[in-house]
Amino acid sequence: MYSTESNSTKLNICLLLSNYTLGNPARPEITEIYGNYLPLRGHKIIWISSVDSNLRKINREKFNDVEIYLIPHPSSHSLMKKMVSFIRYYTSQYLLVSKLVKNKNYDIIQVRNDIFSSLIVLFLKKKYNFPFVFQYSFPIETCKHNKVEKQYIHYFCKIQIFLQKYILKKADLVFPISKCMEMKLIKEGIPKSKMMPLPMGVNPKWLSFKENALNIKEKYNLRDYHVLLYIGTMDKLRSLDNNIYYVKNFKK
Repeated sequence: MYSTESNSTKLNICLLLSNYTLGNPARPEITEIYGNYLPLRGHKIIWISSVDSNLRKINREKFNDVEIYLIPHPSSHSLMKKMVSFIRYYTSQYLLVSKLVKNKNYDIIQVRNDIFSSLIVLFLKKKYNFPFVFQYSFPIETCKHNKVEKQYIHYFCKIQIFLQKYILKKADLVFPISKCMEMKLIKEGIPKSKMMPLPMGVNPKWLSFKENALNIKEKYNLRDYHVLLYIGTMDKLRSLDNNIYYVKNFKK
């Protein structure tokens, strides 16, 4: 993506994420590109992320050479507690990002999917005039195709869909997760000139090519079975029941 020559520009990037998990800070495109690839080439990266915790203050950690700010955002089944947690989290995030952009000159501030973080960044952009990048890897509008158990979730989702359209138009650069998503956004009026697909990936060092499929089947006693491997969330949105049905009814 960037030149590795000694005189190449070194970027100072602030990345706003969500759902930090110890040992698995983010998706592969974040862990590998922003956690390994760019820091090794001299770019300065910081992450700001939520963490499901009742801690009362922001924690700081390190992932490789990346500095991480963890903002507590505890989950709850209570609507009132969810609202309080929501307000506290985004207030803390606004104060933190405001402080950071005031004291440091960021070349890029990038948000991954989060609509309300994007609104915070767009507000600060008016004052500090930095490029805003929106990484679009989860289409929020998928929620309108699902039966939600609670009505307020449905309306909250519709608000986010409306705000997402605004954010996509205001972003200086958009990273859709695939060429297919890029084409979809082009049809919705987002210029191709300000988009670059940033797909999911995997570090080949994680994989072992020493064992072939037959050896794996032998090892786990799966010789008489058709095997479907799935890597990803088990969320209802993924419709995994369709895959299970297909495997169950698959015939040689």
